[in-house]
Amino acid sequence: MSDSKAIIRLCYPILIERFNHKTLLIKLHEVQFDIAPATLTNIKKVIIEGNPERKISLSKELLKEAAKAFILVIELNWPLKYDPATHEFIKLENTDSEPENTSNQAHGIIIYQDGRRSTSEKIQFIKNAKKEIIEVGIRLHTFSQYFTSRRKSEFRDHIEQLLKKGVNMKCLMMDPASEMTRLYFMDRAKALPKEAKAYEQMPQILDDLKKIKEDLNQLGHPGQFKLFTYENFPYNHYMMVDPEEDNGKLLLSSYIHGIIRADCPVMEIRKNTARVTFNTYLKSLQMILEEAKEV
Repeated sequence: MSDSKAIIRLCYPILIERFNHKTLLIKLHEVQFDIAPATLTNIKKVIIEGNPERKISLSKELLKEAAKAFILVIELNWPLKYDPATHEFIKLENTDSEPENTSNQAHGIIIYQDGRRSTSEKIQFIKNAKKEIIEVGIRLHTFSQYFTSRRKSEFRDHIEQLLKKGVNMKCLMMDPASEMTRLYFMDRAKALPKEAKAYEQMPQILDDLKKIKEDLNQLGHPGQFKLFTYENFPYNHYMMVDPEEDNGKLLLSSYIHGIIRADCPVMEIRKNTARVTFNTYLKSLQMILEEAKEV
């Protein structure tokens, strides 16, 4: 964005007409822009009012991300589309059409229709965790490959920084030796034959995750990486951040028969905007954790 300040000046009056300061913070969090209340106030003082009480430093990167988030909040909550060529918002004629970014929002829940989020989106989602991250999958194959097949700067470095800050990470996969796991993959293979081979790979994936756990914990950071297996029938993939905190959040994808896991739609649920739904999934996750075995 060529002029982040100009975009912020364009967006702020629209946003503040409907949202107060607290609600605007929530809306910004919903689009994965985690900003402190004081920082939003500083943006208002410097960019909108142009007369701060004291010298306030706002980085170009912060303003760029703020501008992008402001536009996204407006496009999700108004029948408007930002036109970078004219530096204006254009009113959409057909307000019933779905947004072009393939995400829909209702009752504080964002639905990503295009499936699994990218590595960078996941990093953005977890980067401000304060206490705990919980990842629950079937094989955690994609997760393990973030460590074994990607540059450290893409994923591993971010996890190490979180551990360094004292954030704990729990990872849960189905027990490769469980009869439940075998039956699950036999059923999956009826529609997706490649799932039979996916099942055979699970012992090696577990060994890879054990090595990742060992390597990370040897760093001696305050945060710990913990690995578990479970035998429950799998219904959802979870990536949950700080579940016990008021600003806890969750990326959740339900498993669909005959559909590869990467293509299953993803829901982003925030505790402070969809508390009942968030706590329902948290309760289910807690029951899985109670029966899981640490390895």
